[in-house]
Amino acid sequence: MRTSQAPVVGFFDNDCIPLRAGAVAEAVAYAATHRTFCGIAQASNHIGTKAHIFAAPAFYVIWRQAWFDLGQPTFAETKRSDVAEEVSYVAEEKGLRYRALYPTAFEAEPTEGVWRLSNYGFFGIGTVFSDAVYHLYQGRKQRNVDLFVRRCRDVIEGTFTTAGMHDALTYYPGRVVP
Repeated sequence: MRTSQAPVVGFFDNDCIPLRAGAVAEAVAYAATHRTFCGIAQASNHIGTKAHIFAAPAFYVIWRQAWFDLGQPTFAETKRSDVAEEVSYVAEEKGLRYRALYPTAFEAEPTEGVWRLSNYGFFGIGTVFSDAVYHLYQGRKQRNVDLFVRRCRDVIEGTFTTAGMHDALTYYPGRVVP
């Protein structure tokens, strides 16, 4: 961030892809126009209160000057923050509004990877955010690689669908919600 010359800087995990043309450009335009940042919504279920929703760095763009204006908060994990969460905490403390893209659907994963997104709903191994981005959490695990390759192929071929995925708002572990 300190050495970049770009007005907007982006961070993208290698297991996170845009679902439609223009998704990245829209996020960049939002960050530049509003002089802020934008990322996928996430809650750190392994630290803290598990209730803080923040803009996570799997799909993340930030107006560079906003980071300086916030006092250059760390992107590293802290006692209260997961990766990049500290930037959201500091923005909230200083009154800078930012955008978090919320999940709409996630993969039906029976063995792992369903996490609460505070009081909003849930996200999981393969999550669709705002119908614009797909992120495969835990892509480092071999059993998830085939799923990610299949989803990438679906996007390229224009056949991607959320059919068969859980609805992020109505899903409830152990209970079917109409």
